[in-house]
Amino acid sequence: MNNVYNNTIEVLGMTQEEFDSIVFRDEETERKVVECLDFCFANVKKLENMACILLQYIAQRHMELKLNSDPSDKCGDIDKSEKYGIIDASGDDTRDDANNAVAYAIAKNKGIDTEGMSPKEVWKAINEKGGVPNKSGKAEKPAPKEKEAKRGNEKAPRKIVSATAAEKDHIIGERFSKEAQKKYDEIRGKEKQITQDCVSLAEATGMEMSGLEFSVKTGSSVADKIERKRKDEREHGLNSSDEEIVADMWDLVRYTGMAKHEELADKTQDVMKKFSEMGYVVVECDNKYMKKGATYKGIHLAIKSPEGQMFEFQIHSPESLRIKNINHKLYEESRNVNTSPERQAYLEREMSKNTESLAMPKNIEKLKSFKKGR
Repeated sequence: MNNVYNNTIEVLGMTQEEFDSIVFRDEETERKVVECLDFCFANVKKLENMACILLQYIAQRHMELKLNSDPSDKCGDIDKSEKYGIIDASGDDTRDDANNAVAYAIAKNKGIDTEGMSPKEVWKAINEKGGVPNKSGKAEKPAPKEKEAKRGNEKAPRKIVSATAAEKDHIIGERFSKEAQKKYDEIRGKEKQITQDCVSLAEATGMEMSGLEFSVKTGSSVADKIERKRKDEREHGLNSSDEEIVADMWDLVRYTGMAKHEELADKTQDVMKKFSEMGYVVVECDNKYMKKGATYKGIHLAIKSPEGQMFEFQIHSPESLRIKNINHKLYEESRNVNTSPERQAYLEREMSKNTESLAMPKNIEKLKSFKKGR
């Protein structure tokens, strides 16, 4: 493990501190990277987030540079990729995406402003600052393929891994209509572009994205929500179709942006302004900090994309996200259709107690909740 870690740093020509500053940005990323260092060299297809893409690139470059620097190396009948613990079944497109991803990370580390730059331009700027040296000391880097940006004149999108949970669990179930499954799949198809824009927005506003693997509700979660909606409608004499229920799930696509706790209100204002500049419409702002006796605190935005797709954008701090995670199991139990009213009341009291210790962010009272027509 330590040998792999040291080799990747050596190949990139960085110090340990420089490498850590790129991949160990927060506890969640650090956890992912530690896992990836363990298995990414065994199967580069297992990409969980940007850290894995970075390590995939590092693994590929490690193999290439290792072999280039040691031409006398002989592997006998064993494939060289097997010798170095790398199974590269990803193809050129994935390698280009990995190259592009690491370009922006290295540029940031070198203090290069990449705003509006294509991957090719980023690599050029990196080379002008000394490049990424191989073991012979020479800067060497293949020019990555450029991809067309889909929002105005923005830079070409990087490879962002998201919605992996829904990729593994994307079947609603046979007890629901085929139209509902079709609608769910249609919405899933719109997520990638929205994710690209949300990541760009987070970078522009000085925030971090969290939990991109859950950017789309899983099929089983959608099925549970349809069941709850059916029960609620029966009690009120309503009868929406499964497809209508899925289409009305404005949080089927959802994101979490992270900021410092004291900056939550100001960052929310920045986010709403940036969304508007990008052609999105902020339909609703729900400031749950101003709700007395609330069992949950956070800031939720309901957003409509330029293509008309609704989605949710939550804004949290590490403190508020910690409380949310503590209360999550209690919340899941309380909304289960089989939970008794007495048990639900108890769980709500427990969640309220857990939120009491959360401080009120600066200027949070100035952030007014609102709701527009969709």
